[in-house]
Amino acid sequence: MDSNFTRQPISPPPRQPFGSSPAPATTPPPAPSVPPAAPLSSAPATPAPAPTIGAATVPSNRNVIGRVLAVSGAQVTVGLSPGSTALESAKATVGKFLGILSTGSVIVGMITEIAERPPKDRDDACRSVARLDLVGEIKTKAGSATAQFQRGVTEYPIIGEPAMLMTDRELRVIYSDGTERGAPIGVLQQDHSISAQIDITNLVSKHFAVLGTTGAGKSCAVTVILRAILDAHPFGHVIMLDPHNEYAAAFGSRAELLNPGNLKLPYWLLNFEETAAILVNHESPESAYAEGAILRRAILRARRSRSRNCSSANGAFSAVPWISMMRPSLVSTKFASASAALSSA
Repeated sequence: MDSNFTRQPISPPPRQPFGSSPAPATTPPPAPSVPPAAPLSSAPATPAPAPTIGAATVPSNRNVIGRVLAVSGAQVTVGLSPGSTALESAKATVGKFLGILSTGSVIVGMITEIAERPPKDRDDACRSVARLDLVGEIKTKAGSATAQFQRGVTEYPIIGEPAMLMTDRELRVIYSDGTERGAPIGVLQQDHSISAQIDITNLVSKHFAVLGTTGAGKSCAVTVILRAILDAHPFGHVIMLDPHNEYAAAFGSRAELLNPGNLKLPYWLLNFEETAAILVNHESPESAYAEGAILRRAILRARRSRSRNCSSANGAFSAVPWISMMRPSLVSTKFASASAALSSA
């Protein structure tokens, strides 16, 4: 034991002197007086605020059919509520649009898949899920009171935000740019009263593609788009390569059909190899060599003859001969007549 350790003396409590009266007990302060309750007013009660889900406030005129369960890149999983009406449940199918009410915008997504939740994840408030591909958002820009649709999402939704069916007004904002440049190409599948339009100036100023599976209607879509372009620009020129002859009857008198039977090209447009590919029979190397030599001499003789007869004062050609494109199989059997025609040109 440490010898330096000393116990501190304990002071005894003070004694009350003998014969003195005890100290009076402390009396608590009186409680403040409570004013009487005011009489009940007959005015109607203030309505409760709109319910909130997640971080967004749901307007009273919108019916929520689900909420956001997961967000992964440009895809969102929405849990569908069984409490929605039968009509709205029938509309929430593949290909329809849903709007996710986020802070400051309505995020637009297209339903690509609907599935039932696994039994272990199922609850009374969410028994099925819908997977959405985000396509854009509707928001009001600063300094403008008009809502506009823009592709892409500036801020992704958060878990719990409400999902609702798109209204007619929102669908019109998506499919109409609000200007007179839009050309109608059909009606919206979700609402036939809404016209689907394209901005032709914006469309033809960049590359675009029409994609789809077999039988989805790609050829019909291309025909409708080209007709809209021709309606808006009657003097425009469109060159279409149609190897399968799908569009010959689609435009009627508005198009000029060119095929190997009526296409004519000036011979100076083709070099010798291209001309030989049309006129020379390549089935046999010996025939190809012999016919190529004849063709070379015939073209040279025709050019010299044309140069002497049709040259102008400054030496430029005033006219050029035209030759018809012919099938190599036909030319191979009558090469002599083709060579004579070139010589007499």
